[in-house]
Amino acid sequence: MKIKSKTEALEILSNAKCDPWDRETAARYLLQYPSPEVMECLINTLRDEDFGVRYVAAQVLIDMRDLALPDLLRTLTDAHHASDTQLRETIRHILMRNRSVLQIRVDALLDALKGPVPGLAAMEEASKLLRQLGEAR
Repeated sequence: MKIKSKTEALEILSNAKCDPWDRETAARYLLQYPSPEVMECLINTLRDEDFGVRYVAAQVLIDMRDLALPDLLRTLTDAHHASDTQLRETIRHILMRNRSVLQIRVDALLDALKGPVPGLAAMEEASKLLRQLGEAR
């Protein structure tokens, strides 16, 4: 499948009825468009039922490196998302794989994601990092 635009890629990736291979292709295509809309779609895809689609979305977020960090942190500060164990674990995996200069800063967050109360602790640590990055809303 040849994707022609960011809009088309977002539509395909967001549509669970599309072929998983096409959705994976759409996720890869979005690597070249690190906008808030793309980040939101990729992060939402981390909760997809198809493992391959989730995996590729996570890999794209890893490849976006620091550009994805604020959106990943904001996701962890949302109580609705913070209670999702699979999503927390996937974001933890993304942060561990990201070898950016910010990696040192996320160590406390990685610990919180594996701690005794990961949802709450991750929300607190993610909020601290957002403030440090000047990205808090």
